[in-house]
Amino acid sequence: QYKPNPDLMLYATYSRGVNPGLGIDPLLSVPPEYAADLEAQGVTHGVKPEILDNFEAGFKGSLFNGRLIFAGDVYYDIWSDKITETTLLIPRPNDTPLYVSVFTNQGRVDLKGLELEMTARPTDELTMFLAGAINDSTIKRGSCAFCQTMTGDGDATGNRLPFTSKYSLQGWAEYAVPVPSMGNYSVYGRGEFTYKSGVYASEGNYAKTDDAAVVNFRLGLRSDGLSFEGFVTNAFNNKTYTSVQPNWELANPAQSFATYDTMVVGLPQLRTWGLRVRYDF
Repeated sequence: QYKPNPDLMLYATYSRGVNPGLGIDPLLSVPPEYAADLEAQGVTHGVKPEILDNFEAGFKGSLFNGRLIFAGDVYYDIWSDKITETTLLIPRPNDTPLYVSVFTNQGRVDLKGLELEMTARPTDELTMFLAGAINDSTIKRGSCAFCQTMTGDGDATGNRLPFTSKYSLQGWAEYAVPVPSMGNYSVYGRGEFTYKSGVYASEGNYAKTDDAAVVNFRLGLRSDGLSFEGFVTNAFNNKTYTSVQPNWELANPAQSFATYDTMVVGLPQLRTWGLRVRYDF
């Protein structure tokens, strides 16, 4: 790291993390007659250690006698032999399908992105915070069991990792003023905003949630040990799913389990009003 002046610090880092693996062979975790079915779905002998090489550079600093504090970084990661848990289905003649949960090595995934954040206090009463990030991923080498059963092609090369937003933004602003007639109490108003881009349901990148933006408002009275707060969260009643994952429709009596045929989604908490009292001791 390097400090060109007392209010600014620059840094660069490299690190390597290693997960030694699980010491198991997925193909030996099922009866021998089913091993060929797992191999056909991309399962291999043994689970190799996964390695994450991280390259990062960034800065931290302040301006205007500390009234503006800021930080940022860029990173590039190489995730080799990523370990993934997958539930696979093996058809059995004249019997129900066999579900097998196995750990396999995904291959290689490259991760890259940038993160920025700042806190500003232009006056003693007003405080503002803003943070944003871009987190991108590219599967350079890897398979997708879900893709194999859906399309017959299990190659996920070039796709993004599921369950993670590429873009995110959050911020808040709070205005607080003392109430001299009430000792050390102050009254405050606060607004909060979060945004996340949609996430994919699998490495196949076939299905994706919508982008989600949520706004909260708070108004309260507080001291060092006691606070009263009225709030409304998700003020504009955003109904975007919070997560998505492929699965089977288990309520279907004619379910063949040949492939996933439904999506399991996470439901958001809708607009909520309330009053909160907090006492610290």
